[in-house]
Amino acid sequence: MKFVISRTSLWKEKPCEEAKMEDVLYLQQRSCSEKEFDEHFSKDEGLWRSQGKNHRVLKNGNICRDQEDTAWVIELEDFKDLIKFAEKYGALVLESGNYNLLEIEIYDDCRE
Repeated sequence: MKFVISRTSLWKEKPCEEAKMEDVLYLQQRSCSEKEFDEHFSKDEGLWRSQGKNHRVLKNGNICRDQEDTAWVIELEDFKDLIKFAEKYGALVLESGNYNLLEIEIYDDCRE
């Protein structure tokens, strides 16, 4: 399985030796309507539909679009590899965030 990988103490830097930069799909959500976005943010960000693809409204009313992005990615074969990875790097945070892949954060510093 592939995972987007990050490290709490680093920003945009390679988070671990296994990481490789790859193209991924980023799911951008905003908590407003398309009309509200265009009225308030288009001056700085362009119209909502001017970027990305698969524009849609979610059940919670948020607008969402898919955008191509790059991110650090690792590949683990199975749960045993995940355990080995945790033993090597320490605490991990797993989440299904804003990418089409699950995300792992190497939690090595305070982020709150």
